[in-house]
Parts: sequence; structure tokens; C-alpha cells
Amino acid sequence: MKYVLVEHGQVTKTRLPKTGVLKDGSTVSNYNLLPHEVLIAEGWLPLIDEPPETDEKHRAVRTGYEIFTDRVEAVYSIEEIIPHAPSEEELQDKARLKAQQLAVKSLIQAKSLSTEEIIELAPLFHAYEVGKVYSIGDIFTYKRSLYEVIQAHTSQADWPPDTTASLYKNHTPKGEIEDWR
Repeated sequence: MKYVLVEHGQVTKTRLPKTGVLKDGSTVSNYNLLPHEVLIAEGWLPLIDEPPETDEKHRAVRTGYEIFTDRVEAVYSIEEIIPHAPSEEELQDKARLKAQQLAVKSLIQAKSLSTEEIIELAPLFHAYEVGKVYSIGDIFTYKRSLYEVIQAHTSQADWPPDTTASLYKNHTPKGEIEDWR
């Protein structure tokens, strides 16, 4: 059980010390192992610390304590987790990649790239992910081929791009680069 020290109506300590001084002035080793009744007499109260459940976008933050005669309860607020702001360099890299993808996308869709060019440009695109929301026109790599989404959907493990022609169009010429696949 956890304890907190309450003095003058305030929580002043949140951990039992290993060595401490009792109210009578005597020093005690293993203070943290004293019986419950002694700790209560010394001003320590049991701490009820139960943070509320949160999702991945929020966190529980202890904001204080509510003191009762027989216990202390931790008080929490829920705060939104704000992701760190990307650096200027990260923003520029992301913008460059997006510009490259957009420039290449129309060339892929128009089938105006050679096999060698497709191989060289494939690393510009992210790999296929199960459980991801895809929009019409998204391009990704899967088993070393470039695919375009032709129907908006959330991908599933049983709808792989190489066998689900109703959702994806393969832009990598078959037979020309089998060693690359």
C-alpha cells in the first residue's frame, strides 16, 4: 500500500522514507516497513491512486489530492497529447517527397515511364499497410510492385493487392522485371 504524509491539510511527502524520525524524536530504520497503525499516528494516510483510462490521444495528469480523514485520493484531469512540432527540415523533406510523388503519379498513370524508371522511382512510395484507409489514386509498393488504389476502402489482410483487382491496379509491367519482384 502507498502512503502520503499530510501536514496542515496538505500532502507534503508522497513516499515513505527508509529511515525516518518519529514524532517522539526517535530515529527509525525501515520506517517504510512500520505497521499501518504507527504510520497513521505519524500523519501518513493510505493513498488511493487510480488514474482514469484514456485513449492514445489523451493522458491522465495528476492535478492534486483530495484529503479525507482515513485516506487520500489522487485527483486527475484528462489532457490531449499534442505531438511534437516537426522541425523545418522534416517539413521540407515531407514536402519534397510529396511533390516528387505527385509529379511521378501522373507519369505512372499515363504509363509513360520505362521499367527502369519505375524501379528507380518505387522507393518514393510507402509500402502497403493492412488496416489503412486508402483513397482513389493512392500509390504504394507491395511485393516490389507499384499499385494504385482504384476504389476507396480500408485495407484488409484478405484483400492483398496482388489478388484483388477490384481495388488495385498494378503499374509494374508483368514479365519485364520478374527478377525485381
